Amino acid sequence: MKAIRHACLAVALGASAVCSTTVALAQDDGTAALRGRVVDTTGGFRFEGARVRIVGTDLSTATDRSGNFRFRDLPAGEYELVVEYLGAPAQRQDVELTAGETRRVDIVIAGSDVEEVRVVGQAAGQAAALTRERNALNNLNVLSADAIGQFPDNNVAEALQRVPGISLERDQGEGRFAVIRGANAEFNTTTVNGLRIPGPEDDSRAVNLDVVSSDLVESVEISKSLLPDQDADAVGGNIEIKTLTAFDLGNSLTASVEGSYNEPLEETSPRISLTGTRLFSVGEGTDNFGVSASFNYFDRSFAVDNVEAGTWPEVTAPDGAEVRSPEAAEQRDYELSRERTGGVLNFDYRPTEDSEYFLRTLYSRFADNEIELEHEYLFEDGDPTEISGDRGLFDNAAVERRGKETTATRDILAFVAGGENLLGDWEADYQAGYAEASTSEPFSLGTALISEGLDIGYDLSDRQVPNLFGQDVAALEDVSGYELDLIELESDETEETETSFELNFARDLRYGNRPGRLQFGGKIRLRDKFNDGNNSNFEDFGGDFTLADFVGSSPRDYPLGRFGPAVDTDRLRQFYFDNRENFTRNEADFLLDSKGEDYDLEENIYAAYAMSEIVFGRLELVGGLRVEQTEIDQNGFRAIVDEGTNDGIPTIEPFSGSNDYTDFFPNLQALYSITESWQLRAALTRTIARPNFEDAGARQLIEIEGGERVAEVGNPELDPLYSNNVDLELSYFSPQGLTAASVGVFYKDIEDFFVSTDVAGQAPFEDFDEVATVTNGESARLYGVELSYVQEFGFLPSPWDGLLLLANYTWVDSEAEVPFRDSKIPLPRQAEDIANLAVGYDKYGLSLRLAANRRGTYFDGVEEEDDPSQDRYVDEEFRLDFTSEYSFTSNWTAILNVQNITDEVFYAYLGNSAFANQYDEFGRTVEFGVRYQF
Repeated sequence: MKAIRHACLAVALGASAVCSTTVALAQDDGTAALRGRVVDTTGGFRFEGARVRIVGTDLSTATDRSGNFRFRDLPAGEYELVVEYLGAPAQRQDVELTAGETRRVDIVIAGSDVEEVRVVGQAAGQAAALTRERNALNNLNVLSADAIGQFPDNNVAEALQRVPGISLERDQGEGRFAVIRGANAEFNTTTVNGLRIPGPEDDSRAVNLDVVSSDLVESVEISKSLLPDQDADAVGGNIEIKTLTAFDLGNSLTASVEGSYNEPLEETSPRISLTGTRLFSVGEGTDNFGVSASFNYFDRSFAVDNVEAGTWPEVTAPDGAEVRSPEAAEQRDYELSRERTGGVLNFDYRPTEDSEYFLRTLYSRFADNEIELEHEYLFEDGDPTEISGDRGLFDNAAVERRGKETTATRDILAFVAGGENLLGDWEADYQAGYAEASTSEPFSLGTALISEGLDIGYDLSDRQVPNLFGQDVAALEDVSGYELDLIELESDETEETETSFELNFARDLRYGNRPGRLQFGGKIRLRDKFNDGNNSNFEDFGGDFTLADFVGSSPRDYPLGRFGPAVDTDRLRQFYFDNRENFTRNEADFLLDSKGEDYDLEENIYAAYAMSEIVFGRLELVGGLRVEQTEIDQNGFRAIVDEGTNDGIPTIEPFSGSNDYTDFFPNLQALYSITESWQLRAALTRTIARPNFEDAGARQLIEIEGGERVAEVGNPELDPLYSNNVDLELSYFSPQGLTAASVGVFYKDIEDFFVSTDVAGQAPFEDFDEVATVTNGESARLYGVELSYVQEFGFLPSPWDGLLLLANYTWVDSEAEVPFRDSKIPLPRQAEDIANLAVGYDKYGLSLRLAANRRGTYFDGVEEEDDPSQDRYVDEEFRLDFTSEYSFTSNWTAILNVQNITDEVFYAYLGNSAFANQYDEFGRTVEFGVRYQF
């Protein structure tokens, strides 16, 4: 309640200040208003983001999603309007206003280039995106639906990799999380239609963007510098996903049917989508009620083959030399089926030109079924007989063969309702929303079987990835020699919900003779999250069983070495149900991995802000202040394992924690139009990143053995980190044709950086030998340069006038101080450079695009605090994708796409690229199909 009072008081004070200011600055009576639309020659297509200027004044505005614009409080008289939209010639129109009049006018963008910048196509997508970027006060990148469709991207994350400064974290070759300017996904935010979307993971704030299909998206906006009316918890930036509305497309119906062929698995997967929009006339209005709906389904089957190794410590070879050698390494053969189902249903109503109401919904489900077969070679269990720089042989070692089937679903559901009203000189907008993200893993069954006394080895002589082998193949592949060691059953559920309420007021006014705008508002965000884990380890099975009881009948197609006999997960499942009553569960593991991992939390954020814009000729300034109060209450468990009592069965007791803090976020941004083509944009902002749920969780695991006491604990009092940000960008937009370029620099000074450390000896852990936790106190810096260039070649003779070039490059560097090392480390997942190059062609009904994406090497994390040689790095990546469409009638279009033409692999290593940690092969994917547009 205290926070609500603070937020309401801040809004009331802002309202009072604004009202008193507007009374002093209000125009005299006798003014007029001007409303209009920017349309094409048919009137059916409306240009969003077009800049409308009144010549001889400092007044300008940008059109909204429906191409509408308005000016108020204009003195009576004659005016000349200029409308600018990238890729089209500027349009001029004279209007005459009389006192008390509201004049309405349509401005038509016409000319030889208009067909290239409207409706669809690569040039259309770029023109729409660049126009919106040019008019934004903050640093903004935009992906339009047309631009997304020109790449073979399956989900929103993969579409974002084309944006300057954004790299991806991948899972099994698919983009999952977006890293913005070196700030990993946990430090960024995602909104859908203005509504914050929670993450479906149990321990992280990151949002899995692979859950959202790119087919559902009208546009994506990436704010790299935040305005005061945006949530402040986005150190890297905010990703705003806008779904389509009927006012965007008018009356339309589009259907597509495609197939996706995966090279390693040699299977074709179906993909379908259906999108329809319809306008209705309600009451006295015309086409003032819109309904839009979209549905997509994609059941993608594919395979991933990889080799993973553990740490590479220094060991003493038989000849006495000190050589790095892996403790263990494993072959992995995965078959995956990822089923995406998504839908959008939106309603928009405009009863008058001064009011608009909407209800927008999104549902997306990502069902993941994985068959995981793993063979782990345990070199550390054996005796080394030969170790060199690229080879190792071990006697009397062990091999573990594992099989697991996992079925998990990740769901995102979002509802947001609201409206906008013009109340005299004031504009009011408001919305209430509910979002839910969840992960359900109802059934995961795995097994492990081990054979000891084997002579095994690894060989690095032919490639970076270790080739794993047995010196005696017959012994290695003797299924009767592998004894059943473990059966593991998991059933987990995580759910996070957020309910929010937002209210904003704004009005245009004049500061003396300078045009400006005031805006203030408030927001309440109520977040709830829980995790319910259930993990049973069975280690006594009422009999002796071997791999012969589980082995599959068909050999595996594994290209990274000899795989040998493997677990058949169908036989494993049948074995489990037939023999379950004979199993004995490890009660200690069950309590630790189930009840000990459960938690629930409430996080409420109350925010208020005020901001003001003012225009000084070519200079536009916006400044403001945002205040956010955070209140967190959480409940978890403390688990105490004392090996000397109760047979080591842990004691589980409730444990709770809370935290609250209030933060202020000043904000100053400027846009200076050097000429009609050149812009300089600058921003000074402050942002926040709240800690992950696991790091700040109310959880403690305490182990007591003999006289040693160790613990792993969460830190409920962990404070957020803060970032002071500086952004500067110089941009060029050609007045003729579609040409744009920009160069930007950014710097982030991060305070209270999160670090893992040992707090043994500090209260309340004075008598502990080791206590692993996460604390504040260290600092980090992040800085970089972004370059971008777009060029349409419409000035070339036919047929070359259909060419389009897009290129961008980002260089990023960082350094973070950590308490366990004298030297600094980079920020995790910050790629050293990111580059995109795409060449497109649109003409004669043919649309082609070849796109290259390069992501540089990045630091992925610390494996051992005192040994930098074990730090994990992910190697650079270069991917080449191709997309093509051919419209052989006005309605029918054929589609052919190829992903990962270069057959790029994923490679991670420890300290030095010679010491492999993970090597994945994904193969190519070919998509083909047809689309019909009514």
